[in-house]
Amino acid sequence: MLFPACVGGEDVDTGDAEVDAGEGEGEGAEGEGEGAEGEGAEGEGEGAEGEGAEGEGEGAEGEGEGEGAEGEGEGAEGEGEGAEGEGEGAEGEGEGEGAEGEGAEGEGEGAEGEGECGSWDAPCPVPALPAVLTGDTRESTVAEADSYSPCAPATREDGPEIVYSWTAPADGILGLTLDDAPGDAVDVDVHLLDGDGPDSCLARDNRALSRRVSEGGTYRIVVDTWFNGTSALAGPYTLTVTFTPTAGGCPEGMTPVAAACMDLYEAPNRAGALPLVMYSYVEAGSWCAARGKRLCYDDEWTTACAGEAGSSFPYGDVRVPGVCRDEALWRQYDQPVLNGWPPAANRTDVESLDALLAAVRALGANAAADHVLWLYQAAGSGDYDGCVNEQGVFDTIGNVEEWTIRRDGGAPQFHGNLKGRYWADSRTCQANITVHGDGFRFYEIGFRCCLDP
Repeated sequence: MLFPACVGGEDVDTGDAEVDAGEGEGEGAEGEGEGAEGEGAEGEGEGAEGEGAEGEGEGAEGEGEGEGAEGEGEGAEGEGEGAEGEGEGAEGEGEGEGAEGEGAEGEGEGAEGEGECGSWDAPCPVPALPAVLTGDTRESTVAEADSYSPCAPATREDGPEIVYSWTAPADGILGLTLDDAPGDAVDVDVHLLDGDGPDSCLARDNRALSRRVSEGGTYRIVVDTWFNGTSALAGPYTLTVTFTPTAGGCPEGMTPVAAACMDLYEAPNRAGALPLVMYSYVEAGSWCAARGKRLCYDDEWTTACAGEAGSSFPYGDVRVPGVCRDEALWRQYDQPVLNGWPPAANRTDVESLDALLAAVRALGANAAADHVLWLYQAAGSGDYDGCVNEQGVFDTIGNVEEWTIRRDGGAPQFHGNLKGRYWADSRTCQANITVHGDGFRFYEIGFRCCLDP
């Protein structure tokens, strides 16, 4: 059974019974019959006091001359052929020729610890958030869920799954982002459940999802393998788990708008930061999802811009150039150069325009980065302090144009509505631009995020 590993929180037991057995050349402490050979791992000094590594295979054999791995008592008592312990294995700091590093991993059935997890009966605990969990569904022996109701009852997920458990410390938003890249030979999906089985599914997605959770609620997070009708596309994954407390209202950096919470500023949602650009509708949605949010709906955005009075601009019905960042001079762009922008640079972990341009340059697209930088004339978020109303959302008009979700559902590959125009143009809060497809990117298009309370 797979023991998923974790980065960014406390480690989840990997189940490899890692033993730091001094600095020996072997593979750890070998035990035969009823116990370990000799006094531990053929060590001459004091072994590292640990609780041993429980193994059912042949265990690990060490030849260290220094401080070998000593289990409980004088040698690690074994059951079967391995050295048995109760913890993660014996850690030692050998001074001789013991095996340094991760020590002994058992062969055959391997060294097995008592902390096995990943099944429905024994889910792996999610550590302190934010956390990055890595695993591989090919290594899981659990394949009990064939589908998930009510979120996706018709989708076959007959392959192996790995189950996690998490308890919400407060009311807030739980965000789950999976590294499942389209087009490869792996297709795993992430599910959020509020019960013990697949019939309690709250949400499912192949990339990212977010849901409001309640303090004290225990949730199952399941990474399962999609079945394409011929085979289960199991494989490795990285799952990022985030949590944003809400304390019954909107998180810090957001404000209530209509029935949602909306970022105060354009992404990356920091006062004074230069807004991100060149993200497509799909990429912008993924960026928001990685933070437990989503793109805003077009009607939510209109409410934030027009305010309670329903005006044409955040400050009134008559445009006043320069109140918002809409007075810059237009510059002629070179579309073939813009086409050289590498989509791989538009990662969900980008937190600044500088970092975005650096990612583009790292991929060899210096000309595209230079051209976007020359065209770019946005101001720092919130610098135009008159471009806001009682809703508290800055820069809805001008600065950068913003992707929103069409409330009417849009059309295939045309789900976005561009709102607010940019630094060299201005339109009313009510204006819509729906002619660009989901993969369209441009030097003056950005976005902001919302979430459901």
